[in-house]
Amino acid sequence: MKKKSFFSGFNAKMALAIVALSGALLTGCYKDDGLDVNGPAGEVILPNATYTITGSVVNPNGELIANGDATMTIGGASVELNGGSFTYQTETTGPVAIVVTPKNTKVYKGTVTTTVDIQEVAAGQAAVYNKTIVLPFADVVPTEFIDVEYKLETSVYGSDNLTNAWNNEDYTVKVNNANVKETYDGGTILNVVITPNGDKASKYGNYTTVITLPKYQVEKGENNIVSMPLTAILPYIEGPAQEYVYKNFNANFILINGAEVTSIELKKSEGTTPIVLDGKFKVEGINYFSYTDELKKEDANKYTYKIEVNYKDQKGASHTKEYDCNADNNVVADLLDGFVPADDTWNGSLYQIDFGNSGDEANMAPGVYPYYKDINVPADVNVVINRLSKNEIADLTVLRMYRGTPDGIKFAKDGSAADITVSFNEFGTEDFGEVTLVNANLDKADGSISATDGAYVLTIPHFSTFGAKIDFSSEESGTPTEKKEKTEREIGKKNDTDYAVNATIRYYYNTGSKFDIDEAVKDFTNDKAKERAKALILNDLASKNIVNNWEEKKTAEFIYTVAPYTCLESATIEALTKVTTYKYKIGSKEVTLDVTTAVKTEVKDVKTFTFGHGHGHSHDHGHGDLNAGGGIIEAE
Repeated sequence: MKKKSFFSGFNAKMALAIVALSGALLTGCYKDDGLDVNGPAGEVILPNATYTITGSVVNPNGELIANGDATMTIGGASVELNGGSFTYQTETTGPVAIVVTPKNTKVYKGTVTTTVDIQEVAAGQAAVYNKTIVLPFADVVPTEFIDVEYKLETSVYGSDNLTNAWNNEDYTVKVNNANVKETYDGGTILNVVITPNGDKASKYGNYTTVITLPKYQVEKGENNIVSMPLTAILPYIEGPAQEYVYKNFNANFILINGAEVTSIELKKSEGTTPIVLDGKFKVEGINYFSYTDELKKEDANKYTYKIEVNYKDQKGASHTKEYDCNADNNVVADLLDGFVPADDTWNGSLYQIDFGNSGDEANMAPGVYPYYKDINVPADVNVVINRLSKNEIADLTVLRMYRGTPDGIKFAKDGSAADITVSFNEFGTEDFGEVTLVNANLDKADGSISATDGAYVLTIPHFSTFGAKIDFSSEESGTPTEKKEKTEREIGKKNDTDYAVNATIRYYYNTGSKFDIDEAVKDFTNDKAKERAKALILNDLASKNIVNNWEEKKTAEFIYTVAPYTCLESATIEALTKVTTYKYKIGSKEVTLDVTTAVKTEVKDVKTFTFGHGHGHSHDHGHGDLNAGGGIIEAE
């Protein structure tokens, strides 16, 4: 008699074992033992087929998420995530929805929904479906800037009573010949006219002034509404001719980059002789100021005035600015910038901030100067280019993003339009080829980009947010290829009793996906470009629930009911994998990547034969018995 090996053909991919549960005895059995193949009386109903969905929830880096970071439902039922892994069993076929919802929203975003389509197998058989779910990281919010808007807030007095302010109904404010708007944009010039109403109309004259609102931006999310207080003194004109005139002074300073006002003071002089003012002609520690000077009519043009502001920068150094104020109604509105650039950020023309050590350089050629609305930028204004690294992380197709301030300034040389340049060489130029100059919305921007000596050179005609972006696209190429691998395993164990027993069949399966990302990008010559290409591909795959997490020899079990006087001869394990080809366009290069994914593993075609009562002797042939108390035969 030839002996049949239980583990003949065993390899590292698949193995199979059985354990007797319920206290019965399973011993070795073979048809050539001369056993009676007639079945016993009665019939055993096989249990329903069992289906298992198993897998893991990972982050885009392929790492298992932590306990408590997300919740999961499968088929509407809550499923526990144990260190990111999950198992779900059912006897239902058809589409089953899997929903993963992040709880740790600081790290992860969005609900991920996917479906497993369970295909029916015969009673007494089992199938395991593998699923990897990638929970996206929370978005890196790019640095966005919004324009500051100004809210005009008026306080009105009559010149005969500077103690009690008028009620709103006592006067009308017109700005640029229109009703007052809720807010006004920076850079706007406001012609303000205030007229008295009601019985005050015959007693007081009008107030007129001009305000030029500073233009600047703040990061989105910060308060961008700035109060613009205006104190107006309307001259009292009732009765005999007035002996006095009034000069009104208002100042409002917008503080940026850590600037701090020390004092604001109105200075009055006659020729070169200072004149001492009465009342609150000086304030300390606040950024706004209002004062009205009463003069005899004959002295209306006798004096000159200046508003002086003293402030400290972000390092505590003191600075002073002065403004001539000789109109009847004077309003000063200005930015006080506390920015103190480091010495090594100055390239002789402008400041370049947060450029790091990646070969970035800004250049303003000799003779080029910045201007805004046909006015040269004041010497005390810092002309700055910042690198916006968050924007580059938020969208990996963006190789660089910069912001030039003051926003909106242009450049000229000898009275004609000119440009400045910003260059970077971190990625070389051969791998990505042509790149696009974009604005903050990633739309095509004014200017151009050229490749010179391994560096990309951005030519910029005016300041805004601008950057360099590469082309990137992905597509699934053709129809995925499915591969089925069948392995028949001999078992050769019998139930030598007159009652049915359950046997647990243990088997191994593979799970996850695998691909060779290094092979895919081998043609990239610049290391930084190669790493960016890999990151783009991995990010795209993660959005498709694919990470490089292939794992072999995961263990599963299912219970098979063995009838009385029946031999469990063999079972077939069928593993289904799928190979999907993705094509990528990354800059000027095309990349192809094959992804192998474990789809499911089934235990099917369980073969049995029966023998007559009374042939209960054991034919172990060297195989250990599985008796009451059991134990699992491990593969050798």
